[in-house]
Amino acid sequence: MDQIIVFKLGNEDFGLDINTIGEIQDSKKSTPLLFAEPWHEGFTTIYGELYTVINLRIKLNISRQERREQDKFIILHTHKLALVVDSVEDIASAADSVVHEPPDNPNKQVIECRYESKNRMISVLNVQALIDSTLLKASE
Repeated sequence: MDQIIVFKLGNEDFGLDINTIGEIQDSKKSTPLLFAEPWHEGFTTIYGELYTVINLRIKLNISRQERREQDKFIILHTHKLALVVDSVEDIASAADSVVHEPPDNPNKQVIECRYESKNRMISVLNVQALIDSTLLKASE
């Protein structure tokens, strides 16, 4: 992982490997699913294809806040998944960062590591572990 996209959820900085991201868009309305988990906001159409919408604020227990007009979608190119985030900040280079172990908290399963870069801690998400955790919850 050479570079990560840094985004905000509440007051915390998170990141994703840039190679997992297809694009970043303004968020848009989704069609909800009955009986879905609170973090599963339903589906939306992007370029004529159906994408699952996951609100990362709720999924990672950062906030129960509903979607806002200024929120962004991070579109994964490996899966038809749109992740709702507060904002996209910048790109950080792994080469310029100090790597730490993930924090010992309930999100540890989806946090690959933490980077210390530009005087801030960035929790880098493991995309496959995040997807696996959504599938696990959906199948229970």
